[in-house]
Amino acid sequence: MLDSSGGGGGVAGGVGGGIGGGGSGLSSSVGGVDDSVEPDSLSPYEQQVLHLERQLDIESKVKQGTENMIAKYSTGQHKDKKLHMEAQQMAIDSKAKIEYLRMRLMKIKQVSERTRKKAAVVPSSLLVRT
Repeated sequence: MLDSSGGGGGVAGGVGGGIGGGGSGLSSSVGGVDDSVEPDSLSPYEQQVLHLERQLDIESKVKQGTENMIAKYSTGQHKDKKLHMEAQQMAIDSKAKIEYLRMRLMKIKQVSERTRKKAAVVPSSLLVRT
């Protein structure tokens, strides 16, 4: 269900917009990812972050839908044990994918931060002395 490329697999979907911390500037403050950003104008890092945030947004919506299905199929005239169990499994899968996407996003941001810190430190042996 979860592939290493982070694209597709199993149940499609995503939860809410931005993830705590970070601040890539790619997410809008209201309900998700800003679709007005042109991916070609972004760095590869920013494109990757944007892609993961969009996937997370989709998966959030899937999770919300599965929760609605669970509520519908567990009570009232629509009580259906089989559909209820399927909705529960979809919710479990969606939560796992959300966690996976959050971890990937956090890891990408950490790697980028480490890379920036290493680039900022110039070894004294490389400095030109006059």
